[in-house]
Amino acid sequence: MTMPPLCPFSSTFLRIWRFVLAFLLGFMLTVAVPATPGFSQAAAPVGADVGLNAIERGRAAYQQGRWEDAIAIWQMALKTQGDNLATDLATDLATDLATDLAQATLWTYLGMAYQKMDRWEEAQTAVDTALQRLEAITPSNQRSHLLAQALNVQGQLKLAEGEVEQAILTWQRVTQIYQDLNYDPGVTGSRINQARALEINGYYRRACQVLLAAIDLDDQSCDVNQPPDAEQVLQHVLSQPDVSLQLLTLRSLGNIFRLKGFLPQAQSLLHTSLELAQSLADPQTIGLSLLNLAHVEAAQYQRMAFLADRSNQETDRQAALNLARQALEHYSAIDARLSEHQDEADRLEASNRLLRMQAAIQRFNFLIQLNHWLAAQAETPEQQEFQRQLQAQDQEMAKWLSNPLPPSREVLYSQIDLARGLMQRWQDRRAQSAFTAFATTSPDLIRQLLEQIQQQADGLDDPQAQSYAWGTLGQFYELLALQEQTPAAWAQAQTATQQALGLAQSVQAWSIAYQWQWQLGRIYQAQGQTEAAIAHYQAAAATLSTVRQDLLAVESQVQLSFRDDVEPVYRELVSLLLASPNGTPPSQANLQLGIEEIDALQLTELENFLSCNLTPTIALGQPQTDPKAAILYPILLPDQLVVLARLPQSDMIQFHAVAIARDEATHQLEQLRQQVEQRYLSDAFLAQSQQVYDWLIRPFRAALEEQQVQTLVFVSDGVIRNLPMAALYDGERFLVEAYAIALSPGLQIPASTPLPNLQLDVLAFGLSEIRPDFPPHANFAPLVNVERELNQIATEVSSHDVLNQSFTSEALQTWIGRSDAPIVHIATHGQFSSDPNDTFLLAWDRRIILKDFSNILQTRENPNTKAIELLVLSACKTADGDDRATLGLAGITIQSGARSTIGSLWYVDDQSTSELVGRLYQELAKSDAGMTRAEALRRAQVNLLHSPGYRAPVFWAPYVLVGNWQ
Repeated sequence: MTMPPLCPFSSTFLRIWRFVLAFLLGFMLTVAVPATPGFSQAAAPVGADVGLNAIERGRAAYQQGRWEDAIAIWQMALKTQGDNLATDLATDLATDLATDLAQATLWTYLGMAYQKMDRWEEAQTAVDTALQRLEAITPSNQRSHLLAQALNVQGQLKLAEGEVEQAILTWQRVTQIYQDLNYDPGVTGSRINQARALEINGYYRRACQVLLAAIDLDDQSCDVNQPPDAEQVLQHVLSQPDVSLQLLTLRSLGNIFRLKGFLPQAQSLLHTSLELAQSLADPQTIGLSLLNLAHVEAAQYQRMAFLADRSNQETDRQAALNLARQALEHYSAIDARLSEHQDEADRLEASNRLLRMQAAIQRFNFLIQLNHWLAAQAETPEQQEFQRQLQAQDQEMAKWLSNPLPPSREVLYSQIDLARGLMQRWQDRRAQSAFTAFATTSPDLIRQLLEQIQQQADGLDDPQAQSYAWGTLGQFYELLALQEQTPAAWAQAQTATQQALGLAQSVQAWSIAYQWQWQLGRIYQAQGQTEAAIAHYQAAAATLSTVRQDLLAVESQVQLSFRDDVEPVYRELVSLLLASPNGTPPSQANLQLGIEEIDALQLTELENFLSCNLTPTIALGQPQTDPKAAILYPILLPDQLVVLARLPQSDMIQFHAVAIARDEATHQLEQLRQQVEQRYLSDAFLAQSQQVYDWLIRPFRAALEEQQVQTLVFVSDGVIRNLPMAALYDGERFLVEAYAIALSPGLQIPASTPLPNLQLDVLAFGLSEIRPDFPPHANFAPLVNVERELNQIATEVSSHDVLNQSFTSEALQTWIGRSDAPIVHIATHGQFSSDPNDTFLLAWDRRIILKDFSNILQTRENPNTKAIELLVLSACKTADGDDRATLGLAGITIQSGARSTIGSLWYVDDQSTSELVGRLYQELAKSDAGMTRAEALRRAQVNLLHSPGYRAPVFWAPYVLVGNWQ
C-alpha cells in the first residue's frame, strides 16, 4: 500500500490565523477599542498602581508582550480600586457606574492577557465576570464599546474550544454593536474574526465573502470564475483610516485569497502589506508580512511545478524553481529582519522566537517538498543546490528541537507541521543519505516529538488541536506499521486515529474528520479487514461531499492537493469495492456502490475544475434512460483495469477485469494515443488498438449484440478519457462502424429536445485569418478552409455566419444573447486543458478563456430563449500530455448549459475538418425518426473514413460528443 504524500502546508491556515489573532488582540487595545469617555490619556504619577494609570500601564505592558506584568498590574488595580479608580472615572458618571465600568474594563483586559498565555479557564472566568458587570450597567456608548470588547474575547475563547458556530454568532453580535455605534474599525475587525473562524473550519468561500463585506465590497465574487479585482480591493483597504487596520485586513485577505487559489491577487495584497509594514519599521509586522508572502510564492511554485510536469518544458521548470527561490528567500528574510531591529524585537522576544520558529519550519518543509520534486527528475545542478540548503535546515531544526519554546497553541501547531515534515523526510528514501541531522534516530525522534505534542494538546481546551495531534501520531504509527508489520503498531495507529476522529466529530470539524476516516480505512485495509475499511472509506467520501466546495475550490488551477488529498479517497474506495480475490467477481451491491463512487469522483473533479457547486442543478443517479444505449465505466486501478457495463435491458451490472498494473496499462494506452495520430494505418497501431478493444469491448460484445445496443456511452477514467474510442479495432472494423459513441461525465444530464423536433438553425462563427504581430494569435496558423466549412453548413441548414474581424468576443456575446438558434458552431483554434485558464477559444480580439466563454453562453438563460442543444467546436484540441484535458470539454458542456458538445481530441487539418463538418450537418438535416446526435456524428465519421485518403483514424477519430447523446 502506498501512502499519500504528506502536504507541508496542510495546516498552514491553522497557524497563520493565530499569528493574525495575536496581532488583533494588540490591535484591539490600541485602535479597535477606543478609550471610554472620561478616561484621561495623561500619564499618572510614577508608582501609582490604581486608577486609570493602572489600566494604561497594563495596556502598555500588554502591547510590549509583557503579559504577566499586565496581569499583575490589572489584578492589583482590581484589589485596590475603589475611591481612587472611581474618582478618576467619575468626571461625568455616577460613582457606582464608574466602578462597574472600571471593573468590567479590567476583567475584559485580564481575559485578553490570560488568553495570550493560554490560561483558558482564567480567561473564561475573567470574561464571564466582565459580562456580569456589564449586565448591571445602563446601556450607553461606553457600555457598548466595552461589551463589544468582552464579547470579542468570548468569541476567541469559543473558537479555541472548537465551538466555531458559537464563535461566529458571538462576533456577529459584536459586528452589530459596532454598526450601531457607527464605529467602522470595530465592524471590520469583528468581520475579520468571523472570516478567520470560517477559514479554520475550511469554509474558504464564506470566509472570503465575509472579508470582502468587511471592506464594503459585497458585490465582489469569491468564485474562481470571477475572482475579486485586486486593485479595487486595495483601494477599499487603503481607504481605511488606520494603518494597523489596513495591515490586518491586507494580510487576512491575502491569506484567504491564497487558500482560494487567487494567487496573483494574494501576491498583490501581500506586497502592499509588506511595504506598509516596512514603513512602520516594526520587526514583527514585517516578519508576518514576509511569512504570508512566502506562503503565496510557495503556492505559486506548486502551481508551476504541476504545469512543468505536464508540459515537460524546461522554461516551466525554471519558472517553478525561480518561484521556489523567492519563497525560500522570504522565509529566510524573517530572521534577518527581526535581527535588524533587535532593540525593538527584544520587547517581544517570545513572539519573535515563535515567528522565527514558524519561518524555519515552513522553510524546512518547503525544502523537503522541493527536493522530493527534483528527485524524480534527471540529475541537475539544482538538486545539489537545494539538497545543501536542506542539509543546513536539518541542523536548524535540530536546534529548535533541542531548545523548544514553552507550550502554547501556536507552538503546538508548528510542532505538528515539523513532525509531518520529518515524516515526509523519513519516507523519502532518496534523501536518507543526506538526512544528516536525524539519519539514525528519525523514527524515535518523530515518535518522541509526537507523543510530546499529544500530551501538550491534551492539556489544551482545543479539540481541533487535539485532533491534529492524535491524528498525526496515528499517521506516524501507520507508517511504522507498514514498515514493521507488527500487530502492536497497527493497534497504536488505530487507537490514535480513532481518538483523533472522535475529537474532530465532537466539534463538527468535517474538513479534519475526513482525513482520519480515510486514515482508518487505510489502516483496516492493510490488516485485511475489508468491510471495516470500506465503511470508513465511505464515511470519508460522505464527509468530503459536505465540505468539498471549500476544499476543492482552492486547487482548481493547481490540481495538486486534489490529486493527493481528495481523489485517492474515491479511488482507493473503488479499488476495495471492485476487488476480486481468488478471481471471484464483486457482488452486485459492491458494483453498484463502485459506480456511485466513480460518479461522485467525476462530479468532484468537475467541481474542482470549474470551482462551482454543481449539485443544486445536476444530480447523481441513474444514467440517462436510452433503451439502445449501454454505459461503460473503464477504471484504472493499481493492479487491474476494470470495466463495468450497464446494459439497457438488464438490472445486472456486468464486470470484467484485466490483471495489469496501472503503470503498464497507462503506458500502453498512451502509446495508442500517440499512434492514432499517424496519417497512415500501421500494423503496430492496429495491433495496439485491437489489444485495447479486447480489454474494453470484447468481453461484452455478445451481450451488446443480443440487446441490439446502438450507442456506447463511456464514463472514462484517467488517460482513458483522452483515448478516441471510435478508433478501437476488432480485427475487421473500427468501433465507430458498429456503434455511435458518446462521452459522459457520469452525471444525470439535463433533458434535451430530440433532433427530429428541432428547427436546425445554426449560429456559426469562424476565424480563418490570423493577425500578425498580435500576441493572442501567436503560434497559430491560418485556417484557410474555415470559410468553406461555414459555406457547407449553410448549404445543409439555415445558418448565420460571423467571420474573422466580425468574430470578436463582444460580437459573440451579442449574437448568442439575441439568437435562439439551437446549434452554435465555432470554427477556430482552441484548446481544452485541465487548467481553466488554459482552456480557450481564439477570437479576433483575444483568447476567450473558459470562464468568459461559459458566461457568454449563459446569456441564454432567459426563460423565453431556447437552450443551446448542440455546441460544435472545430479546429480545437486537447492539451498534449494532459490526462484531464477532456474536463475542458465537459466543463464547457456543463457550465455553459449546452446539452451536448462536439469537439476534437487533437488538431486536425481544416480540410478534413471541413469534410467531416459537411457530412455531420447532412446527417443532422435528415431528421430520421431514430437519429440521435451521437448517431449523426457516427455516420459522418464512417462516411469520411470510407472516403479516399481519409482511412486513417487521425482524420475522423478525434471528434467526440460529450453530454447528451440523444
